[in-house]
Amino acid sequence: MSPDVTLPPSRRRIRTAARDRRDERGIVLVWMALTLTMLLMFAGFMVDLGAWYQQSQDIQRTADAAALAGATYLPDNPGPANATPSNCGTSVANIEASTPTNAYCAALKVIYKNGYTNANITAAVDGANDRQLDVTIQQGNISQYFTSFFMGPLTFTRNAHAQFSQAVALGSPQNYFGTGTLRGFTGFVGNSTPNFWASIAGYCEAKEAGDEYAAGFDGNVSNVHTGTYVRGGSFPTDCNPTQDTGRIGTSTPTCVQAQKMNCEFDPAGYTYTIVVPPGASANQRLWIFNARYNPCLNQPAYDAGGNLVPAPSPPYTSPLMDTDSNLSTMYSCGGSVPGGATNILTYYSLVAPDGTVDTYKASTSHSLGPTPGYPTWTDLLAQTDTSGNSFPWSSLTTGTWYLNVSTMSTTLASGTFQASPTASDANQPSYGVHNYGLLVSPKIGGSGPSSNLKNGGSFVCSTQPCPTVFANTSTAEAATIVSTGGASAATAYLANVPTAAVGKTVTLKIWDPGDYAQYIQVMKPDGSVLGSNVGDPVINYAVYGADPAAVALYGGTLPNPNNTPSASGTLNGCTDPLTSSTFAGSSGPCFPVDGCVPLDASNTGNQTPLTDCGTDLQYLGQSSPPNDWGAPNNRYGMSRYSDAMVTLTFVAPVAGWYGIQEVTNQASVHDTITLNLLINGLPPHLTP
Repeated sequence: MSPDVTLPPSRRRIRTAARDRRDERGIVLVWMALTLTMLLMFAGFMVDLGAWYQQSQDIQRTADAAALAGATYLPDNPGPANATPSNCGTSVANIEASTPTNAYCAALKVIYKNGYTNANITAAVDGANDRQLDVTIQQGNISQYFTSFFMGPLTFTRNAHAQFSQAVALGSPQNYFGTGTLRGFTGFVGNSTPNFWASIAGYCEAKEAGDEYAAGFDGNVSNVHTGTYVRGGSFPTDCNPTQDTGRIGTSTPTCVQAQKMNCEFDPAGYTYTIVVPPGASANQRLWIFNARYNPCLNQPAYDAGGNLVPAPSPPYTSPLMDTDSNLSTMYSCGGSVPGGATNILTYYSLVAPDGTVDTYKASTSHSLGPTPGYPTWTDLLAQTDTSGNSFPWSSLTTGTWYLNVSTMSTTLASGTFQASPTASDANQPSYGVHNYGLLVSPKIGGSGPSSNLKNGGSFVCSTQPCPTVFANTSTAEAATIVSTGGASAATAYLANVPTAAVGKTVTLKIWDPGDYAQYIQVMKPDGSVLGSNVGDPVINYAVYGADPAAVALYGGTLPNPNNTPSASGTLNGCTDPLTSSTFAGSSGPCFPVDGCVPLDASNTGNQTPLTDCGTDLQYLGQSSPPNDWGAPNNRYGMSRYSDAMVTLTFVAPVAGWYGIQEVTNQASVHDTITLNLLINGLPPHLTP
């Protein structure tokens, strides 16, 4: 038996340290294995990351190219709603070899040709801008190398937005639009008032009243002097929009000119853009002047002291009516509502920046009594909507809003307002032109603009940043050009020509110009007449019976201008074609329109030029004395360009807000027209 041996402490520590070193050698191996694994994984991840970046960039470039290709088809040919690849071809090869006819198929072709034939693809018109195409490519099964061992399949989604010929702002750079001759609202350079009302015609109205699109008919006036009409029976004699199924609610409208239909009819009305910039005053609201159509109200008139004068007693030629309108003269506004009285329902649909929509429907108001009075202001956000509820917003917040104004119910689908008339829209004798104004402003002192119509200046935004409200070239602009009483000219804001358009060709389209006017001129941003200064461009003109861009709607052949020979040429000077003399007081080139004069030599009842529009109106459409102002298609008007499209074309010399001026030899200007402006050569561009 061996004796117990006890080692001294120092030797015990040496043996323990040796054993610990053997244990640490095992830990190092483990750590090295883990580190090498992590390094390999990191290296593999970096390889995959580079590949992912390259592929994501390729998908983004493809989406950008697809959006740019498709945007060139907007706004006229967006493609079918909820389109699928089968709408463009039977196979990938077929689509790649095809010639696209719409925005969706053009975008799809680009995406396929870039190899993304298995991706989930959407290409749709933007919800707030019908000239913008939004493209999304969602590509799954993204290539993976090392990361496939510990990560599942990847999917990349990339978006692109492209806009074609960015919509040009029309009508106003201010926080108000179409406020006519209301005091306090200044207008184009040197003008104390804006000199135009925003306008929309009733569905039953004739196109020759000046509204190119909202008027459903053309030449359907029976007797413009007394305000009686051809009605009754079935559509189209009885103008009932719920029966107008060939033109409303279809992507391929059918127009029959022989039935006095307006082939350019767009039942969706007009859309205005409202921009509330960051930093603008809080609690912005939208005010509408003359929101409820009233054929008996008067244009505001003021005395020398700036006070609103008493409204004139009927009968009178209502200053808020266009002379070509079915309701232009002698409309009964006496002690009771006339039988078969006109009734225009006006729908105001407001779209918030997030796409939320709500609508207010304003019925016609017939003022009674010997002095019908003047219109007043309506706070849109304080009204009850079409569902009987309050509007969901207490104010207009920062962002871009849209206001659509129509004379029948509409819905917003794929970024476009589409008409869907209801039973309440049926059988409304909706004749006449509804003139109104828009204002974006907070309340001042707890109140909105007052009914005395004198405090407009309090609501003009003068401290930037300011809200703006304007029409745009996506939907054109119907406007009634007016001047203050006694003024022989009215100049209004026309359009904001962007810097990118300088040196490019601008085409101004004017429908039905000239009532109560002698000539029209385009004004440069500095207030001078375009063409009057050295270096100014030449202005060419052409006259058509309808918009040349709408030729397909007329079966391939445009109608001839009514009472007007087709003409084209260059504006030189400002000469009256009837007298061959220069218009008194004119400067620079002008386009003569000669309102209130005989239109051709066959006007046997009135051989000499007339200058009194009131006298002229007594014979419109009458057989005694003979007067053919309504011939050949029962289209009435005092201008030689009544029911005609005049285009003025020039190269933009400078950027900025241009104006349009009408000059008359009458007591004042009053002319409902439709304006649009196109700029050739602006390419499609990507937007954020």
